[in-house]
Amino acid sequence: IDRREVENNLLIRMPELTWVGLEIKGTKAFVKVVEKGPEPQLINRDEPCDIVASKNGVIEKILVLNGDGMVKDGDAVKKNQVLVSGTIIRDNLPERYVHSMAEIHARTWYEDVEEIPYEQIEYKKSGRVYKTYALEIVNRKFERNKKIPYEDYNKTEKEFYIFNFGSYVFPIKLIITEYEELVSSTKIISEEKAKTICEERLNTKIKLQIPEDAVILNQRIEYFPNEKSLIGKIYVEVLEDIGVKVRIK
Repeated sequence: IDRREVENNLLIRMPELTWVGLEIKGTKAFVKVVEKGPEPQLINRDEPCDIVASKNGVIEKILVLNGDGMVKDGDAVKKNQVLVSGTIIRDNLPERYVHSMAEIHARTWYEDVEEIPYEQIEYKKSGRVYKTYALEIVNRKFERNKKIPYEDYNKTEKEFYIFNFGSYVFPIKLIITEYEELVSSTKIISEEKAKTICEERLNTKIKLQIPEDAVILNQRIEYFPNEKSLIGKIYVEVLEDIGVKVRIK
């Protein structure tokens, strides 16, 4: 199967996901997903709010347009920490609340891990094909019980409407299902080949986690080989806007 196609289709069909990773080990597929976080609150300009950190980072530049800045350039901040307060407190003046506005850029870090076994299982077509036939009449399917003679196979279906009268098509379909036998074989890949596969997968995974408007500052991959596999770990430093508005209750 095409791993990338499956991953992309899952992302399209399941909008609540932000990342999907598919790994094939033998005849098993292992799927990892990352769910989207809650949608940011939509806060009107006339509503008071704070600006908090969406994640851990180090402030690179903060420009406060409205509200009181609680951090400065170079400060390390934690997720949900208040960066700009919409609560204005001054000596001898009543407390007031404003809609905080600011440009906040911070250095943040992402990392991920991938393991590539040296022993890889490949599946090739044997050339043998088994076909089954079924009729579907007004959304009811009629077919014989079937036992696929292959352990591993590719499956494809073709549908045909078999009766029509002018422009009218009768709701009777012939469904032909083909099973192409796959034969497995084992091959051993080199450490260099494993590094190439690992780098491609890590770069794909990490890019899906980093916001589109973020700027990548540094990136490196470290490899940890063992007797059976190669483990790769990617580290990426980026510059991004981490400010999120939170309504003051």
